[in-house]
Amino acid sequence: MASAKNPESLGSGYYWVGSRTVADRLQCNPYLLIEGSEAILFDPGSSLDFEDVKRNIQSLCPLERIRYIVLHHHDPGLASSVPLFEAQGVQAKIVCHWRTWSLARFYGPTSQPYLVDEMGYSLTLETGRRLQFVATPYLPYPGSMATFDKQSKVLLSGLLFGAFQSEWALLMSKDHMEMLKSFHEHFMPSNEILRPIMELFATLPISLILPHQGPVIDKDVSHVIQALTTLDCGRAVVPPRKSGLENAHYRIPAELLLARCAALFGHEDTVSFARRVGLGFDPFAGRIVSEAEVGLEHWDKVAEQIYLAKGPGGLALIEPFIANLCHDFSINRPSIFDSILQKSLERYDDLGEEVARLKELSSQLIQSSTLAQQNLMIDAVTGLNNEGFFRSFIEEQAVIVAGIDGEASDILAVMGIDEGMARIEYQYGPKEVEAILKGVARKILDLKLPNQVAFRLHGATFALWMPHMLMKDCIELCETIRRSIEVSRTFIEPVTISIGLVAVSEVKDSVDSLELGFTLSDIGIRRLRIARKRGGNTICSSSEIGGSIETKGRILVVDDDPINAEVIKTFLENADFQATVASDGDEAMKKISEEGYDIIVSELMVPKIDGFMLKESLLGRSGTKDIPFILMSHLKDESTIVRAFGLGVDYYLKKPFLLAELMGIVKKIAGSGGPR
Repeated sequence: MASAKNPESLGSGYYWVGSRTVADRLQCNPYLLIEGSEAILFDPGSSLDFEDVKRNIQSLCPLERIRYIVLHHHDPGLASSVPLFEAQGVQAKIVCHWRTWSLARFYGPTSQPYLVDEMGYSLTLETGRRLQFVATPYLPYPGSMATFDKQSKVLLSGLLFGAFQSEWALLMSKDHMEMLKSFHEHFMPSNEILRPIMELFATLPISLILPHQGPVIDKDVSHVIQALTTLDCGRAVVPPRKSGLENAHYRIPAELLLARCAALFGHEDTVSFARRVGLGFDPFAGRIVSEAEVGLEHWDKVAEQIYLAKGPGGLALIEPFIANLCHDFSINRPSIFDSILQKSLERYDDLGEEVARLKELSSQLIQSSTLAQQNLMIDAVTGLNNEGFFRSFIEEQAVIVAGIDGEASDILAVMGIDEGMARIEYQYGPKEVEAILKGVARKILDLKLPNQVAFRLHGATFALWMPHMLMKDCIELCETIRRSIEVSRTFIEPVTISIGLVAVSEVKDSVDSLELGFTLSDIGIRRLRIARKRGGNTICSSSEIGGSIETKGRILVVDDDPINAEVIKTFLENADFQATVASDGDEAMKKISEEGYDIIVSELMVPKIDGFMLKESLLGRSGTKDIPFILMSHLKDESTIVRAFGLGVDYYLKKPFLLAELMGIVKKIAGSGGPR
């Protein structure tokens, strides 16, 4: 496109500094932030655009002023020009996730990396302005991330919020949403991966989104985020052909298909498609204006016209959207896809068995990749975001919102089922435990607000992140959830929950920002324990922050040596843990079934059921299998070590050991999670 190649100011020190060339409907966007004496270059682009990007930067500041180059992922279209900038004298740190650096380093950069996962996911500039990095794994790369500048409320989003473009445009147009959806349908793996990140973004005060592909999003930000939250993407759907369908089934999907074509291929071409198949179409209203009945024949011919006018590439561009329409409206896929697919299969057959083997391998890899991605972020039992994602979320989110002042605050609720899940499993079986967990999760999902994010931690513990709310409103919402669970008749036994609440505003001035997420979790868990100590089925929203008035955790000490057991018990209680003693394995199993424990410290050689058998018994029950287990014994050799760690023993201490060593382990475990 023959437009002048000048940088564009976006406000708050940000500039678009890219090339106005659009290749294969992709518009790549490098951005420059000038802050005081420093300049930060985001996603510098490919070697093909290097000269244009360099020229635009030099019109704003010398290249030597660039102190950081931020790579939101490793794709060549985003990162391959880094060595070219270095050859021009740029000496900058490469800011990225370690997974991105492990691949981007093969472009040959000489600069040192600034690994965000090792630096608290933040970067503070000389002026004090802070950039917060948000991990967006598998969207679409393992090391993908975004940058949030809370001072200016700008989100630099990498490939997220990208869109296809037929021609260069700085800002979003009226057709932008369809082009954005099409881009994500092609490049993002699944809604299960996309949705949690969109829910996270919904909690941030974003006013401007700067994507690496497509136009800048300068309005309707919350609407765009919501659209992607529910977008079905990454799906390879081929619905079965059906017979006897009424033609009326095709009018609405045909209108939606033509509206998408208008956004991707232009109004003129789309009106031409429709006219050639006997339909009148208004691209501005997105409506078929013909009185004629729209049927399967029109549906097939529109797809044929796309193929004839735009070739296989155009048909491939629209295919994910058509697949979704076929699924949602239970209609036939256009026949052109079957004929093209058949030709492709015939060509594959000609290549012989090697192609068939590679196709099967590819299918297996895709399935494995999808499962792995889901396991990374989604709890298999409840479908909520899992504990691993919670740890990453809370660390990043707490730092982001810490600098936002006001009466409202972001608030964390830690929720735990009061009834002993081990006893329920023992009495009714593991399926009833899962049913209770799913039921509680469903209640939380049904009653939470759209911008709130729910998690299952471990065991019977859940969490709910509630952004920008007053504490009284959070208490009211949590009371609604608590009462709904209490009166529910869907559980095999009456179930109640206790809840601990903590606001970011309570702790942000008393702890380092890098410790803020951990501190919030710790206080939330402590307040959950206070609520339980008060009898359960209640909410605790206050305690002495940083104090030790509440018990830090419940620990069972299993040892038939009464002196040794009492010494450990006293030592733990002096550190504000609640400790109980069992003199043999059988007694320990009964206590665990009747009461909940956060940690078990067991001697190996105890009567009735030894330490190994005790741990093995706990593994057989979903309610107890995740309780951290510390084994201690005078006997510690190769065979016992192998068996211990084969059973998942967390720590194995050889007697005699220092009590300080045991305390360090206990505090580490207690600080990493709540009641199991």
